[in-house]
Amino acid sequence: MKIFEFHFNPESKTDLIFDSFCYEPASSQEQKLGSLYIIGELKSALPQDSRLLNNLAFLFKREYYSVPSGPEAALKKALK
Repeated sequence: MKIFEFHFNPESKTDLIFDSFCYEPASSQEQKLGSLYIIGELKSALPQDSRLLNNLAFLFKREYYSVPSGPEAALKKALK
């Protein structure tokens, strides 16, 4: 399987934060739910918001892979 990550540089603005996250599951339990790809953008961001997207991606990944019942249920739980 080929996997690529696409990066682009939106217009350089000091109040814009853009990031993408990819997670390939390692354990067989996580592999049942598949890979996870997240893209996030913050507009009008303050300097103290710089870690917000990383924190959200971490929480989303943790919640998504905590539900072994299936991808749809895992996505619903992670979005809550």
